[in-house]
Formats: sequence, C-alpha cells, structure tokens
Amino acid sequence: KKLARSEMIPFSMCRSYRDHEAMVVLRELAVLEALHDCTVKFRKPRIQIRSHEVTIESFRSNDEHMKSSAFLLSMCSPVLRNMFCGGFIESIERFAVVKDVSKDIFRKTMQIWLGEDLIAKDIEELILIASTADRFGMSSIGHALEDTILQVLQNDIGLCVDALN
Repeated sequence: KKLARSEMIPFSMCRSYRDHEAMVVLRELAVLEALHDCTVKFRKPRIQIRSHEVTIESFRSNDEHMKSSAFLLSMCSPVLRNMFCGGFIESIERFAVVKDVSKDIFRKTMQIWLGEDLIAKDIEELILIASTADRFGMSSIGHALEDTILQVLQNDIGLCVDALN
C-alpha cells in the first residue's frame, strides 16, 4: 500500500537492532523509576511581534518535563552525554533544558532509539523526529528515518501523478 503524507506512518528500526540483547535490556531499564536520576525540561521560544518583525525575545517554560536516566540519555546522544558527563552545570544539577523540541517528539525519538515501534501521525511528525535525532547526534536512527521519509514522499509524488492521469 502506498502511504500519503497525511496518513499515519508506521516506523520501526530493523529487527537486528530492535532484538539486540542490549536494546531489550535498555527498554526494560528505561521505565524503572528508581533509575530516573535527572529531569529534562522542554522550553519553546516566546515570539514577540514588533512592527512587522518577528523577534525571538527569550525562552519561557511550557511546563513540560520528564524524568529519565542520565546514563540512558548519555548512551543515546553524544550531545546529552556532553551535558551530563562534561563540565557543564547539567552534570552537577542533573537537570537539562531542551529548547525548541516538544516533550512528545523527544519521547518518540527516544522510543525509536530504544527500538520500540512507532506510528507517526503524519510525515511532518516523522520529519520532526528525524530533525531531533539529527540535532542530538542519534545517527543510528537518522538513516532509517530518512529512508522512510523518502519512501513516503516518493509515494506521495506517485499519488499526484496518478491523480493527474
């Protein structure tokens, strides 16, 4: 079946990735609250419009946060590893602020990294997840997401061609 851009899009990593013993154990550990030793807070920019200009003035909390394991986050992303294991304040406070990414998209990106199946609501959501994975250096899922996105877009072009004929 060809998928259109607005349809739900199933996605999963390859079987060897999902079924690897380490990934199975990581999925089990990810949900254990006893290991949740850090907080990730999500912020989005406050946009202020002044005389036909859009200016990003400052960041405000959208009051979304999630508890997680700093070890797990460090394993999945070199960016987060630098935050939690480097000389940054996050390594002391066990608190990270992620800007311009929603909790939902971040959680779905993590779920894919853990080898869980995902159904994206549309191509735009899949692109946001891929962008988040790229931003955080999660290269193991970037290529697989890219292949799925390209397949959906190629099918979408095919649907347009079929409609014109």
